[in-house]
Amino acid sequence: MKYLLRTLTSLVAVVALVACVDASGLGSDLNRDFAKAWGDTVAMKAFAEHYDALIDSITFPYDASRVADEFLDRVEAGGNDTMLVAANLIALDADHFANTYSHKLVDDLLSGKLTSQQAADLDVQINGLAMILGRNDAQAAYQERVDALAASLSVKDQMRLYAAAASPTVLGMHMRLDRQNGADPATLQERVDALRTIYNDEQFKEFLASYNSDANPQ
Repeated sequence: MKYLLRTLTSLVAVVALVACVDASGLGSDLNRDFAKAWGDTVAMKAFAEHYDALIDSITFPYDASRVADEFLDRVEAGGNDTMLVAANLIALDADHFANTYSHKLVDDLLSGKLTSQQAADLDVQINGLAMILGRNDAQAAYQERVDALAASLSVKDQMRLYAAAASPTVLGMHMRLDRQNGADPATLQERVDALRTIYNDEQFKEFLASYNSDANPQ
């Protein structure tokens, strides 16, 4: 029985420790400090270091996860998408960040939630903020995951994705370069045929003019 008593008292101690972590309060404090640092490169780097030190100081992974979730929820509630990208770069590991934002890019382009300009802006934000925050690992993982997701799609959906991400002229130029670099003619023709069903007549004409042009891209 003495061992049972010792176990029970240990469990009570653990529960007490867990209860001591005020995830809501810490998340709110982090959001406040992050907002103060926003826009100042040095301050943002210092905040990222402070965030990592705080999370590392929390004994139990579950509590650390609760604090991270509270922080991210408060940043998201602020409605600034660029700040949310930065907060996710700070709070998430490379794989988690890559999965979150690669799916956002690919899924939202395919569904029409993102325009080509918004997708380009997202890429610029991720690249720039990753450089500022020293998270090149997350940026590289994100790019790899985007490529993997695109490769996993059917040819028709791949072309829907590329058509959503670029103008017909730009897509035609890239596919022309693929042809000039020895891409498989049958694969290229399959992609052209898919675009015929995706584009309207004017868009397809614009694509073909670029795809069949002999001009070198500027």
